[in-house]
Amino acid sequence: MEARTRPGWGDVHLVHAALPVADLDHIDLSVEFLGRRLRAPLAIASMTGGHRAATEVNRRLAAAAQRHGLAMGVGSQRAALREPRLAASYSVARKAVPDAFLIGNLGAAQLVPQGAASEPAVGAAELQRAVEMIRADALAIHLNFLEEAVMPEGDRRVDGLRQALAAAVESAPVPLIAKGDRRRNGAGGGAGAARARLRRSRRGRARRHQLRRRRGRASGRAGRPARAANGRNVPGLGRADRDQRGRRRRRGPAADRHRSMPGSRSSWRSCG
Repeated sequence: MEARTRPGWGDVHLVHAALPVADLDHIDLSVEFLGRRLRAPLAIASMTGGHRAATEVNRRLAAAAQRHGLAMGVGSQRAALREPRLAASYSVARKAVPDAFLIGNLGAAQLVPQGAASEPAVGAAELQRAVEMIRADALAIHLNFLEEAVMPEGDRRVDGLRQALAAAVESAPVPLIAKGDRRRNGAGGGAGAARARLRRSRRGRARRHQLRRRRGRASGRAGRPARAANGRNVPGLGRADRDQRGRRRRRGPAADRHRSMPGSRSSWRSCG
């Protein structure tokens, strides 16, 4: 199945900075991610596992992640949980690079029972096995229900899934990552699904509390409303906005137009 929509990279245009302000050697792309330091905010997406050819693919991908200081995810480990002999096609990544940031992978559909004829739902023991298989630093739960819905043998049952996700967050030995499967079916995940996942765990509630505190500090001291020049309260108007508003009232609109004209004297003075 191939999506008709595209990621939209053709609409992105990087503006050239003709006058740099920093030395290239001083630019640091490294980032802190789940307690580990990456040399760039990039991850090699989960691709494959569970068959003979996947062993060499995962080994090479892991070597590239180690060389460039990136994170890497393996393909769905469901096959190895059913057939332990397939675990080598995943664990090769850790054997090749003992220090890389590796992300395990399981499907959200496997967290709930799919019927009497299917395998049991993944629980705390299976999560532990998936992590130990590659000594994962994190575990991705991929949400590919659009793909499951169109497959004849797809797992379509979702009753109790949100509670199962919350239980997985609490029982997993490493952090869990909710992964939208846009690479395969173009669906990704919307903001509503992200908010629902955030609400479903104790860690999510703590994170929301932290974000509220940050927004409160950014909105102004003690959340008091700003006061405009005419004495009326203007909610959400910060001190910098009030100062800028006052300068515009003193100068008038004509001054703003003059400063923005390419041929004005102020523009030439700013260029030296």
